Amino acid sequence: MKKGDELFASPKYFKASLDNICEFGVKILQVSWRKLHQKETALADDSLGDFGYKLIERGEYKLASAVLDFAVNGLRGKTVEARRRMDIVNLANAYKLDGREAEAMKTLDAEDWTIVSDQFAISVAAIRGDIATVLSYMRRLSQSGEWDGNTLEEWPVFVHVRDDLPFRAEFEKLFGRKYVPQETNKYKLIRKTIRRSRSGPSSKKTDRKSTRRQPNLVLIEGEKK
Repeated sequence: MKKGDELFASPKYFKASLDNICEFGVKILQVSWRKLHQKETALADDSLGDFGYKLIERGEYKLASAVLDFAVNGLRGKTVEARRRMDIVNLANAYKLDGREAEAMKTLDAEDWTIVSDQFAISVAAIRGDIATVLSYMRRLSQSGEWDGNTLEEWPVFVHVRDDLPFRAEFEKLFGRKYVPQETNKYKLIRKTIRRSRSGPSSKKTDRKSTRRQPNLVLIEGEKK
């Protein structure tokens, strides 16, 4: 390379860089927070776990699993058992959504789920793809009035069962309307960056460099599917 050469970072490289910065930032903030304010451990736990969940909602499964693994295995002294279990369920879900089925099942199998609330039980069953158990808890939760249909449409754990015909039929029977799942907002930041780069001032560089960019844009378009 010589002075004046254009340095090119593909969208894939840029996305990986953002993930690394985010993961490192979250971890160092959490460690610092807990050292400086030791009485706020529960608040820090909630902040970390909720952030991991938001990443899952946005379709950032790999980053979510890194953050939630840190929450479950990288920190000591969780003060609320429900929070710990919630993080475990979300970690297993992030693994499965990222295509890491074995890690998802290993994470769930490491815990005893026989005596938990219905919300935990149905979530674990959904990640495992156990339709019969999911339907059973759907009926219980709807009949008790604890849940309306929105929860089943919004929680990411139900991605694994939402295309199952008995699941959709039971949902319509219980709630009197068709099942309309909430979609993830995957790669939102990257898509914005690409749109801006396309709408920006045209480059005076040679055609060779413009053709070099195109495969990277196609890659991101393929990944978001």
